[in-house]
Amino acid sequence: MQGDMCGCPQLNVLYLYDNKLERMGTLDFCSNLTHLYLQNNRLKQIEGLELLPRLQKL
Repeated sequence: MQGDMCGCPQLNVLYLYDNKLERMGTLDFCSNLTHLYLQNNRLKQIEGLELLPRLQKL
């Protein structure tokens, strides 16, 4: 995903719900991210949230 999103350094909100995701990489390139919506996926664990200092809502 990172390769596709690198052109969005000011990204604040990311909707990834209802996608049947089983894993995801770190979102460290989204340091301005404040809201991340991941509901209704197949994720077993989420890592790297400490790399998102502005995250307010998960």
